[in-house]
Amino acid sequence: MSEGGALADDILTAMLSDRAEAMLRLTLAIAIERDRALQGLIYDSVGIAHDATICISLPRSFGWLTLGSGCPVVRRTPDRAYPQVDTDELIAANPGLSAQMRAAAARTGAVDIAAAWLAEVFEPGRSPLRRDLLELWRWAPILEHVAYRFSARCVVWLDSIRRETLGKCDAGCADADASSRRYWDGALTLAHATLLASSREATPWLSDMAASFTWHSWTPSFPLFRERSLWMAAVAAKSAIAFGPSVVDRYLETLERARSPMRVLDSLFGLTALALDVRDLGDHIAAELRAREPRSDGGYDAQMIARAYASALSVIGNPEVGVREVTESGLLGADSARDDGGLFTDVMMNCDPGAFLPSGQVLGLAALPLLINVEPETFYAATPARRKAAAPREGEIGQLLRRAWASGQRVPVSELN
Repeated sequence: MSEGGALADDILTAMLSDRAEAMLRLTLAIAIERDRALQGLIYDSVGIAHDATICISLPRSFGWLTLGSGCPVVRRTPDRAYPQVDTDELIAANPGLSAQMRAAAARTGAVDIAAAWLAEVFEPGRSPLRRDLLELWRWAPILEHVAYRFSARCVVWLDSIRRETLGKCDAGCADADASSRRYWDGALTLAHATLLASSREATPWLSDMAASFTWHSWTPSFPLFRERSLWMAAVAAKSAIAFGPSVVDRYLETLERARSPMRVLDSLFGLTALALDVRDLGDHIAAELRAREPRSDGGYDAQMIARAYASALSVIGNPEVGVREVTESGLLGADSARDDGGLFTDVMMNCDPGAFLPSGQVLGLAALPLLINVEPETFYAATPARRKAAAPREGEIGQLLRRAWASGQRVPVSELN
């Protein structure tokens, strides 16, 4: 086994551990929510009447579940209006409670329910339908930390197999299609896990995490934007926004260091998404970009970079500048006659966010005003048939990978005609 292969296997093992952790968290949470007998044991353990409303911490996570009158509510922080019960402390004080939770999970079918939902996000080659994402999104408070850890490992795994995958595609090896499919499935899994960890309510801990290390070439958006798929770029925008305004200066620092067109464009993409999301940031970000805006009289890369700066400034100044062009092109699947109105389409998968529209706007930047407020479930297809139709064919995947990664991502930004 090659060194890269051994590394890839080690990372996959860690990713399986993350998935198992997500499975345990969700299984226990579903059991607590659905099993009245288990709820009664919890109420009795803390001496609270069964008809009272209480806020229960969900095991092994940062989430809380409010039980009582009305529908159960999953929260990131406890509702201070009600008594709070720490289930981890209860389990430590009453070891038999763990067995009761396992029994409740069996009674409610929580294991099968959790496994079915999580497989659509964490298993390569799978993609959730809207109904799956809606179910998981409700449980994001207990899943988002482990989902982001999983996605970070997935980035390293993709890095570890990329060279070999591209080599097989370039050499026309017999297993080139299988290798490229493996890579593409991994990139999609990265996108699914990233989206699950990209709610606005996750901003506090994501922002703290981003401040805990030095950015060199990393940004929240780059792991997905670099794959040069418009759908993945849309998820990347959600991720940048979830990290919040505190990362603006870090993006600007990364932009200063960027030299290749795609790294520059990624930084501009993240900054533009943040400027559009928090309009009070727009003037500040625009002023910073103008101060850095390069001249366009250099070589081809310099010209592409100058055009990207101009496009970002144009979109920040007037978000509608490219909206009509993008909408009329049908790239976002807005034509209800040809799809179900979601973003999970073959066109979104295959289009390069770095392509230039006929007007000169960069597609990914021009599309941002239409993408940043899309609800998470709209990223996915409503039916299995639509999901299947979005999948690239074998030969197409190799072309997408070469477009993204040939010559170390110094491929000229393409024109979209």
